[in-house]
Amino acid sequence: MKNNKEYTVYYFNQGYEPYQIAEMLKLKPKTIQAYLNRHAGIKFKDGVKASKATILVNTTDHNYFSEINSDIKAYLYGFLLADGNLLHLNGKTRHRITLKLKDIEPLHLLKNELKVHNKIIHNSYVDKRTDKTYSSYSISIHSKKIYKDLQSYGMESNKTSCEKAPKNINKIYNRAIIRGILDGDGYVSRRDWKTINICEIGFTIGYDVNNWIKNTINNKLKLDVGTIREHCNTSKLVYRGINCTSKIATWLLENNTLNEIALSKKTIKLKELKEYEKPVHTLYEGVEERRSNNRSR
Repeated sequence: MKNNKEYTVYYFNQGYEPYQIAEMLKLKPKTIQAYLNRHAGIKFKDGVKASKATILVNTTDHNYFSEINSDIKAYLYGFLLADGNLLHLNGKTRHRITLKLKDIEPLHLLKNELKVHNKIIHNSYVDKRTDKTYSSYSISIHSKKIYKDLQSYGMESNKTSCEKAPKNINKIYNRAIIRGILDGDGYVSRRDWKTINICEIGFTIGYDVNNWIKNTINNKLKLDVGTIREHCNTSKLVYRGINCTSKIATWLLENNTLNEIALSKKTIKLKELKEYEKPVHTLYEGVEERRSNNRSR
């Protein structure tokens, strides 16, 4: 004997509208919507009454992360590892993937790649200390399949500061993953201070991931640099110096596919580091004169 959930899906497939099914089963239209959402993958536009709801076919590609076999997928995984979050809602009945950022570009990329209808939500808040207004953007995706696939690559639920190094992913995509992490939780900096030139590439994420990034970069580029410092529940990996940061920037920029999809502002900074030449500083005449006098002695 069929239960109400099975009858709901059956009648819907026969061409009945949600409000008609609600009348036949003596249930509320919103209950019918919930049944169709959970058991038939049918979504409804927000702001429309349940009795006259416009149906949106759920086109989400739930198998998108079944295999990471492209630079775009690897980049998005790196971004989610850095700035995304996996959440359980109501025990094991609902699985949610969320991403909240200051930049909207990666959210559009994720939305388009996964073919989801979910809205990108704009949030703003005022910092009471500085009286400045800051903006952020977020998107939530409900998919048990995507949730489980991301976990299979090492992503943890409620992962703040305990991120794990990527696993079960082909090493040819390491660069794309690192590029995603850099755009999510990293920084690129170049500044001059008097006669000192400060060039940095850094990552702020869990120690396990930073250690993996350091080993990957150092082995690939034959470097023996990079400092990891742990603070509270997180860690920071820093590469400092013109030579090593220029090599890392050059390596990260070699993939044109990544250059097209990555955050434009970080791509620009990486190009500045790649092309950066150490400026030649001239000494004051007085200093040069004293040096020559010291040599004559």
